[in-house]
Amino acid sequence: MPVPFYIFTSKPVAGVADDAGSVEEAWYVVKGKELALSDAAGDPIGDWGPIEERGTLFTARQALRQRLAAKRGPGPDHRPIQYRDVGWR
Repeated sequence: MPVPFYIFTSKPVAGVADDAGSVEEAWYVVKGKELALSDAAGDPIGDWGPIEERGTLFTARQALRQRLAAKRGPGPDHRPIQYRDVGWR
């Protein structure tokens, strides 16, 4: 069964009431000690990878960030996604 998760892909713009930033929704599936991003039906998209020591959600978020960065491609807009510090790690 696919597990849904979300990441923020852009920060809200200060002073703009309508801008709440951007959120990307994705799903992942786990098989043993491996994880793959999937579609909403649970069909894996891309390669299976090992689950990192920090857990499944951390691994899924990293995989999605890498996929989004690859889609952006090279150019002036190719920069890391900026995440705000929420005070816990």
